[in-house]
Amino acid sequence: MTLHDLGLGVDKGNEKVSIFLYADDVGLIPASEMDIQSILDIILCWYEKWGVLINTNKSKCVHFRNARTTRS
Repeated sequence: MTLHDLGLGVDKGNEKVSIFLYADDVGLIPASEMDIQSILDIILCWYEKWGVLINTNKSKCVHFRNARTTRS
């Protein structure tokens, strides 16, 4: 299964965008909080398949949301 198969992300024209990649940076674009884990699971499978290592010491998570939205 691929990210495209999941159909997750935000609408951009006729497509869904769920991830941005630039050099060794990855940005996830979930449409909801529930989509985050699904996207992470697919990325983990891909990383394991191709032997990509994640440096958890340098990894960060930033969650952007509307200021009026309740924190979760």
